[in-house]
Order: sequence, then C-alpha cells, then structure tokens
Amino acid sequence: MEGSTLQDPPPINTFTHAIDAFSADHPFWDPFHACVMLCIRLPSHAHVIQLASIYFRNGCWSSSPILPSEIDELITQAYASPQLLPKCSAHQLAVLYGVFALAALVDLDLPRYNAQALHFFDLARAALAVVSVFDYPETATVQALALASLFLSHGGPRFSMEGAWNMISMASHVCQKVRLSLTFELGLRMGTGNSRLITVPSRAPASH
Repeated sequence: MEGSTLQDPPPINTFTHAIDAFSADHPFWDPFHACVMLCIRLPSHAHVIQLASIYFRNGCWSSSPILPSEIDELITQAYASPQLLPKCSAHQLAVLYGVFALAALVDLDLPRYNAQALHFFDLARAALAVVSVFDYPETATVQALALASLFLSHGGPRFSMEGAWNMISMASHVCQKVRLSLTFELGLRMGTGNSRLITVPSRAPASH
C-alpha cells in the first residue's frame, strides 16, 4: 500500500490569515488574485500525484464525479505555470482540492479525520466561493459540489448527512443550469440562435 511519506500542508488556519491579508491589500474582491492565493497553496506535484492515486484507489467505493483522465488533465493544467499562476478556473481548483481532501480522508496511513483532509476541504470550499456557483456554473462546479457532498457525508462528527444532502441537491440544481447553458451554446453553433429548439430530456419518457 502506498504510504503518506510526503510532508503535510501548512496548518488549517494559514488560509484564514491569508484572506485577512488579501482583504487589506485588495478592498474590492478580485477573483483572479483569489485564485492566485489558492494556486500557491497547491501541494508539490509529487504529493498531488500521490493524492490522486490514493483517491482513485480508496476513495471511489461509493461514487466519483470525476474520471482519472479528467483529474490528470486538471493537474497538468494547474501545474503548467512555474509560478503556479491560475491556469484553472476557481471551480476547477475546487475540484482539485476536493479530490485532495477525500484522498487524505481515506489515506489509511493518516489518522482518522486528519488535519490534512480538513485543510484541503477548507481550500476546496474557499475555491467554490470565489465566484457564484449559480451565476458562473460549469461542469467543474457540479463536480466540486458533488465532491464536497462526499466529504460532508464521510468527514466525521464535524459534518452531517443533512449538509451532504443539501450540497448534492445544489449540485443537481447547478447541473440543470449547466445543461441549459450547453444546450443554448449548441443552438448557437448550429445556427438556430434559440436553445429551445434543441431539447435535452432529463429522463426517459414514461412508458405506457
């Protein structure tokens, strides 16, 4: 079994202090600088590869909203810049941190409900809050919310199943918005200019 031999990330409260410093330097909310802060807190590339391996080995027994090829693509995208400048959207970063959180949670070489898992989950929630999940939805938004729901359901006494259900319900709602957005975009590409001309049924019609 692959062990957790790499160094843990900084303590959980470091991001809180960074937010305070960010607020002082930037009185107006700037999503780009928020993503910069999240990027510089990414673990080393070697640690990330290890976390992804642990997640897909131990963390997918119930469900997984992301495929190995997708997480590989996100990791490559996030680490493309030597300075770790944002190459991903905020919600794509939330997906990465959500995977890291669940990986640390199910790492059998770490304590139960360990600080590393909570640290990554705090960063995932921060990334989800950078831009509105309802105003700027994307596929990664749905994936990040689903990962958060999984963490809430398995993260221990600090969290609750009620919170997990609320999170997955939000993911379902955002998923509908993403489907409508993709349908509208497809309509424009086909020259219809009207998303209502292209329907994507959410479920099969009832049989009679």
